[in-house]
Amino acid sequence: LGWLAGAWVVLQGLGGAGQAGGTSFWSHLGGFAAGLASGFALRLPKLAEVQFGHEALERLNDRGPFAVLQAAREMLRRHPDDPGALRQLAEAARSLGDTDQELDALLRLIDVLPESLQVEPLLRLGCLNALGTLPSLRRMMLADRFRDTEPGLSAALWRSVADGPADDPQVPEALFALALSEQGGPWLARLARDFPVHPVTDRARLRGMLG
Repeated sequence: LGWLAGAWVVLQGLGGAGQAGGTSFWSHLGGFAAGLASGFALRLPKLAEVQFGHEALERLNDRGPFAVLQAAREMLRRHPDDPGALRQLAEAARSLGDTDQELDALLRLIDVLPESLQVEPLLRLGCLNALGTLPSLRRMMLADRFRDTEPGLSAALWRSVADGPADDPQVPEALFALALSEQGGPWLARLARDFPVHPVTDRARLRGMLG
């Protein structure tokens, strides 16, 4: 949308410059600028509230995880997708031994974080043996995304799919990916045994991975 707004401004400016007076064009441009300014002004209180909430959560760390947990819940009531509050909630729940609440916070955190910051909560899900709470297709996509930068995480995601329900359509792909990353191992044998007639098994044969 940013480039679209920029293009609109340029076109309005050219239109204003190309016509005598150009009053309507410049009035449109002025209205657009005023709208941007008012929108930014309206966002300032929300940004300040979020910043204040983060600072309050940091200060509450000295009062223990229960205080942090309660404050994080309150902040998330007003800002449900705030990653800072979700991270604090997950850490406080972990300190209190509340696995269910930690798991819920981690899953929400993965949904709102950019790709580059998803590794830490995914690794924590792995420690909780809870990677399977993510849909299998999403796990396969995440594994492929981190194949080069986090090979251990990718392998854990593939294993969570391979060890899931046998009727999951992603299982053959997970077995094949594990066979590629670990130079065969038991994964190829499982692929040939459990899915003897399958496009993924045929792919392994074409690569010379299966006899």
